[in-house]
Amino acid sequence: MPATSIPSRRAPSYSCLRALDTLRQAETQLAKQQREDQLNKDRTPQEEKELRDRYDWRRISIARQALESAQQLRDPRVAQPVRAGVEGPPPASERLTSWYWLNRAKLAVVEDRKADALAYYQLAYRTRMDPSEWWHGKLYDKLGDDVRGLWKELGGTDPAFEVWSKTPKAQELTEGYWEKPTRQLPEFELADLCLERPGV
Repeated sequence: MPATSIPSRRAPSYSCLRALDTLRQAETQLAKQQREDQLNKDRTPQEEKELRDRYDWRRISIARQALESAQQLRDPRVAQPVRAGVEGPPPASERLTSWYWLNRAKLAVVEDRKADALAYYQLAYRTRMDPSEWWHGKLYDKLGDDVRGLWKELGGTDPAFEVWSKTPKAQELTEGYWEKPTRQLPEFELADLCLERPGV
């Protein structure tokens, strides 16, 4: 989408136009690579899945960069070219689901839908598969760093944030776990297991 076609009451700033142009170039390059990869028909189903996940991740990354630029520039127009993709269906890979909800939250922040943003941030927490990492002696939590400012802005406290952001425990498996027997097992001796066979 050309930057000049974005409706607005004020002209886009130079930074906005530059961000949109960079975004457009990234999307064009990604589309070109995907068309070239589709010419290869010799991939296994697993290789096709890995390729699809890789392109989903690249789209999510491009969208995240656009959303972060929109936040920094305080200009929602920068996010408009990626809006439809951000609000589309979640990716097939579970490892990308949390990043999908993080982008939904960022878009809501850019559009000043703060309650929506908190709901999406919580979904990002609940679907996150990769834990926070230590970086240069500090615990790096991109998700937490993003949402804490909004949480404080809305009057939230630290104890409430810990409750809100807590990942629910995995549900117990319906099969394959130990449980207390409800009936008394019949008595038996080890000898009962050693059945005599002819010729033994």
